[in-house]
Amino acid sequence: MKRDRFLTVAECIAARLCRDAVWERESCTWMSWPTRASSDPLTDPYETIGSTLYDGSAGIALFLAFMARVSGDPVFLLGHIGAVNHMLS
Repeated sequence: MKRDRFLTVAECIAARLCRDAVWERESCTWMSWPTRASSDPLTDPYETIGSTLYDGSAGIALFLAFMARVSGDPVFLLGHIGAVNHMLS
C-alpha cells in the first residue's frame, strides 16, 4: 500500500518534469535558480540547468528512465531521451 503511494507521487513528479521541459529539437532542459552559493540571492538569474547528476539533466534523465520502466509511460521515456541529449551536448 505504501509503495503505491510513493509510486503515485513519483509519477506526479515525473509528469511535472515532462510538462515543464524546455525543448529544442531532440534535447530538453529545465529552468531553475542556481544551487551555488551567491553573495546576493535576490539577484540570481533564473537559468537552464546544467548536465550534472546532482542538479542537472543527468539526474533527471536517470529518474525519468526509472519512471518510464516502472510505469510504461512513453512521455517519461521521451523526457529521458531529451534529458540525455541535453546532457551529452
